[in-house]
Amino acid sequence: MDCFSANGTARCVDPCVHYTTINDDWRSTNNTSLENLNCDQNINWQGWYRMFLGKSSARIPDWCVRENTCGTHAPLWLTQPHPTQTGEIVNRTVCNSYQSNCCHFSSHTIQVKLCHGNYYVYKLQAPSTCYLAYCAVAKVIKSG
Repeated sequence: MDCFSANGTARCVDPCVHYTTINDDWRSTNNTSLENLNCDQNINWQGWYRMFLGKSSARIPDWCVRENTCGTHAPLWLTQPHPTQTGEIVNRTVCNSYQSNCCHFSSHTIQVKLCHGNYYVYKLQAPSTCYLAYCAVAKVIKSG
């Protein structure tokens, strides 16, 4: 549960149920076009977010993503793996790839939760500068 105070009243909601959808195809790790650069610095990130690419569930990559992909100069990625326990909320460091450095600009921390149904939601924070934007990759289904 994610708890917060609104109008002096404490409220708790499940971020797996109460989230905002991010469905920007330009966030894909396969996008190498720099025609329209995107930046997440000036977005007023509030609450939790679930990522999609088209109709497919997506997630933020947890590996160093090549610079000049994901519709931006310095794509944002997680430095640690996603949680593996359903319902678990973890803090993860976000880095950015730029000038052949996997963490060029200052990093920041977000929260990640694995939800029933095998998808992730994220409590995102604004990056330190432009042009940095969160990447998305189609969810990889691991076979046993």
